[in-house]
Amino acid sequence: MAKVVKGKKKKWHGIVAPELFKGVSLGESYVYDISNLIGKKLRVNLGSLRFDKKQNVRIIFRITDVKENNAYTELIGYEVYGAYLKRLIRVGNRKVESSSLYESKDNIKLKIKLFLVTRGKPPNAVLTALREDTQKFLKEYLKEKSYNDFMKDVLFSNLHKSIKNKLKKIYPVVSFEFSKIIKM
Repeated sequence: MAKVVKGKKKKWHGIVAPELFKGVSLGESYVYDISNLIGKKLRVNLGSLRFDKKQNVRIIFRITDVKENNAYTELIGYEVYGAYLKRLIRVGNRKVESSSLYESKDNIKLKIKLFLVTRGKPPNAVLTALREDTQKFLKEYLKEKSYNDFMKDVLFSNLHKSIKNKLKKIYPVVSFEFSKIIKM
């Protein structure tokens, strides 16, 4: 049963995206007190934020600040729908998954899960080389980039392309995805 608070009425409060998304509205919340929203998480489809065809990615925001009638958020995560990842795997291909902790230039710890699909069925030694080379590349890349710059590169697929091109020198890669990125 819902808790009734006498004397107070709920109000609609807007939720605003961070500057990376140009402060676009993420929606509204109907609450008694706007300060109760601090710490709440919000998952939004990337296609609805950027108005493009990237419907397979979900962005995770956390409400960090409230001013006047608006709640302001920070970007804390990125995840790809599992159904999309399953569709990438075909008969005759192999997948490589990896999960590691990384640290950005501005000392923000990240947990990054990688997912890549190879063309054909390479031996396990090649799969290990692909996994280790990707992890090494990401560690070096994050030493030079701040968290916001890294997320911008991930959101606009700049980093995906450069990693995929680097890995093609070892073995042909059909697709590369960050299956999950979480700010620790």
